[in-house]
Amino acid sequence: MIAAILLAASSPGFANCEELIIRLNKVLHYPDADTRGYIADCKVWPAHPDRTIVALAHFQEGSGFSHPSTSNEGLYDLDVLIVKTGTDEVLYRLQQKGALTSDAIALREVAIDTGRYTLARDAAAFGVRANRRKPHAEIQSIRLYVVQGSKLKQVMGKLKTIESFGENQGLADCTRSSDARRTLALASTSSHGHADLIVQEKLTTVEPVEAKAGCDMKEERITRRYRLRFDGAAYVVPPDLQDRD
Repeated sequence: MIAAILLAASSPGFANCEELIIRLNKVLHYPDADTRGYIADCKVWPAHPDRTIVALAHFQEGSGFSHPSTSNEGLYDLDVLIVKTGTDEVLYRLQQKGALTSDAIALREVAIDTGRYTLARDAAAFGVRANRRKPHAEIQSIRLYVVQGSKLKQVMGKLKTIESFGENQGLADCTRSSDARRTLALASTSSHGHADLIVQEKLTTVEPVEAKAGCDMKEERITRRYRLRFDGAAYVVPPDLQDRD
């Protein structure tokens, strides 16, 4: 099996995302780029138009859960880079070995998020989202990164922004399901000099109930809010909201 090559649409200021990714694979000496496949995205950073953010995920050879040599169910190494826009010059790089998992819920894409995550006066963050999907199941998670001095650093990891599951109960239109959608926003309060983050969650659960014919469904909607605080090194994500892969 060969992993799909997935590239998000190029932003207006950068027309050759696919070409950049191909060149970076060579610069970074990934020997499997043309055979094994990879998952990638790139986007010009609106806060710094002279910089382009790149997320590049390569399957970690030998990590396959069933067939190490051929299966794409296993671990992916994640390279997060900032390059000089219009060139191959790498300004910052953070390589995270085994950062992403593809299993029964397969890794389908990574996507750059350039929302306005101004965490502190000198800490403008960007996100990398990872999407895993299969029929009746989807998990999306986000990590936040900042440039700190001469290094690129992850300051928040694996917050689940989508968590959706469905299970058919053996009858047409009789599916037990849960769907959680979470959005991330800056709070007016701060911890250790960094803005707190507010996670707004909307959870919908649907449970089948007995009926004489067919299937009646009971729906419940819950809204929750969470506050994530910076502990001096990173934002603390509650265990229930973490994508543990």
